[in-house]
Amino acid sequence: MPNTNQSTRNLGADLRRVVKKYGANKEVSLMYGTVVGVDPIEVLVDGSTDPLQAADLMVSVSLTNQSVKATFDGVSSTLTIENALKRGERVAMIQDTAHNRIYVTERATDGE
Repeated sequence: MPNTNQSTRNLGADLRRVVKKYGANKEVSLMYGTVVGVDPIEVLVDGSTDPLQAADLMVSVSLTNQSVKATFDGVSSTLTIENALKRGERVAMIQDTAHNRIYVTERATDGE
């Protein structure tokens, strides 16, 4: 089960970066979709029939596999945090129509 506190912090940080980079924008909307492909990423937006392709999407780093260097009891090692999106997962996305970008920001649960 994902750490929701960490996920919320990542989502907040992602949103702050978008607003800081592009400024307040009334041409931004929240969308939901389902991951239908993972290599490369494809997301089917709710209510649509054609999935968004990797070229259309920017995926939050928190939704990818990440390598982290760590030291335990004096032994250094590289750990892989496997948090990449999987087929069938629901996602929340922000669409910035002014800049023609879609940001996959977080997993969504639909209240389940």
